[in-house]
Amino acid sequence: QAQFYLLLRLIAVGIARVVGRTRSAARLFGALLGVIALAELLRWLDTLLMASVPPQALAHGGWEAVRWILSLATMGMQGKNLEVFFVGALCSTLYVIGTEREELARHTQRRVARWLLTAGLLIAVVAALNWKLGTALFTPGEQWGLAIITYPLVVGVSFGALTLGIVWGGPLVHAIFAAPLLRFIGLISYSLYLWHLPILRGDLAIFAPLPLWLRLVCVLIFSYLSYQLLERPFLRRRKRLHKSA
Repeated sequence: QAQFYLLLRLIAVGIARVVGRTRSAARLFGALLGVIALAELLRWLDTLLMASVPPQALAHGGWEAVRWILSLATMGMQGKNLEVFFVGALCSTLYVIGTEREELARHTQRRVARWLLTAGLLIAVVAALNWKLGTALFTPGEQWGLAIITYPLVVGVSFGALTLGIVWGGPLVHAIFAAPLLRFIGLISYSLYLWHLPILRGDLAIFAPLPLWLRLVCVLIFSYLSYQLLERPFLRRRKRLHKSA
């Protein structure tokens, strides 16, 4: 996680240099698309490196162990998913240009939103039907195919299209996503992100014997408690520090 955020700072500097003082939207889009392409290239190169590492590389030592460590350091267990982050950056840029700079008329936004929602839902269905592609883990000696390599990008594009489709959508779309249950899930979403896998997979021994439906309930309960006891106090403190600055 720390490695990921340290790298983001360097990439941001690189993008800033590409755009320069021109404030050119075309340059910014080109830089973001370039980062996505480079992230996919790195993911592919990492899979080639992983495939060249024998399963018992650490026991063998030498160059084989170095390749194991290098591939794991640059790839992690499933890839760094840098491309997904920059799909989000691309969508944020589109939103700022289209909405905050008012370069996209409201009626055009809604028309585009319908296409984005349709495309996002279709891609999401395809991704959901092929969810096992997203479960592949770092396995020395195994060669990942194109479907596994590009799966995170496909999911990221789906979420990006849906997000833009929602914010640019009409009153009906806004009303659906303003429903209390969805707003509650959004409120505790970061805690959900932290807790859902340890609980659902039974990594924590206390949850392992529970049926899946009860583990889902536990995810919501623990995420809410985590938000109230951990996140919220820090958010309040940040606001106080911001006001006193």
